[in-house]
Amino acid sequence: MRRYGLRDDPIRHHVMAGERIHGYNTAVPVLARSKTVTGRLGTYARDDRPFAARALPATVFYYARDRTAEHANRHLAGYAGILQADAYAGFNDVYAPNANPVRSPRRRAGAMVGASSLYYARSSIFAG
Repeated sequence: MRRYGLRDDPIRHHVMAGERIHGYNTAVPVLARSKTVTGRLGTYARDDRPFAARALPATVFYYARDRTAEHANRHLAGYAGILQADAYAGFNDVYAPNANPVRSPRRRAGAMVGASSLYYARSSIFAG
């Protein structure tokens, strides 16, 4: 079985070629030496079926040991399109109109548009 890196993964290329993708950052338990620690799972999905596109849906997952924004910057480097995401603060850097080209060398300034999920807006309003 071939192991792919972040840049040469064919599934990643398919997902990042989408006009719109969904991004989520989720806490996952990870077994450490004598305890369980919290890792992060970055998930990026493409599903254009509601828009009558013929591209197959696909998802890529990336593990990170912490919640820093550098992971989202690295995962989304080169992506230009709509990112519908959860309320993860690490996505704030990638939405910036003057996205740092050092962090995201292939991204044009203002090339990514953020679309918030109504689920997270609703849950924060009604959390009471």
